[in-house]
Amino acid sequence: MAIVFSGPAQHYQVLNWRGDEDEPAVFNALRQADTVLVDEQELLQLFAWYAHVAPEAVPELGPDLELETAQACAELIGNFSLRGMIVALGARGALHIGADGARQAAPGVDASDQEAFAAVHMNGGVFSRS
Repeated sequence: MAIVFSGPAQHYQVLNWRGDEDEPAVFNALRQADTVLVDEQELLQLFAWYAHVAPEAVPELGPDLELETAQACAELIGNFSLRGMIVALGARGALHIGADGARQAAPGVDASDQEAFAAVHMNGGVFSRS
C-alpha cells in the first residue's frame, strides 16, 4: 500500500507496504515523488529492484553510512530524480538523505508509525531546515 502526501512544493511518497508490494506500481509512484519515506525492509527491496549495488542488510544507519549503502541510496535518488529519501528506523529514529548526498539523522524520534512520522516531517518537526 502506498500513501501519497502532496503539497504545493513537494510530493511525499510513503510506501508503507503491508505485503502488497507491486513493482510496477512502486516504480510509477517513485517516478512521481520528490521525497520517499521507507522503512529498512522496503529500502532493501528497493535496492534489490533498482540499485546495482544491493546490500543484503541495512547496517546501523547514521550520518556515516557504509559506502555500499550510501552508494545504493544515491543511485535510487538519482534514478528517480528524488530530492531525497527518508529511512524510518522505528524506535531508533530516522535518517534523511538528500540529493546532494547530505545526511541528517533524527535519533530521538520514534518513526514506527510511518504516516504519523511523515505528517510531523512535512510540518517541519523532524529534521532542521537548511
